[in-house]
Amino acid sequence: MPAPDVATASQLPPDAASLASLGLYTLIAVALIAVLLLLARLLGRRTSSLLKEQPYESGVAPTGSARLGEPAP
Repeated sequence: MPAPDVATASQLPPDAASLASLGLYTLIAVALIAVLLLLARLLGRRTSSLLKEQPYESGVAPTGSARLGEPAP
């Protein structure tokens, strides 16, 4: 006579309390991230200038074009 199937703990679906706590944890984490991003956006300074929009390469002032010339045939 075969042994009856006994469900182990790894085969059981999670109970409602576990799912609720996971959902609450996820909600709090997402809300905290959203609040921090919003505060950074509202409190951060947004400045723009011609100097800030120039390319920067290791402290060397850019000269000429970044494009390579066409090779001669």
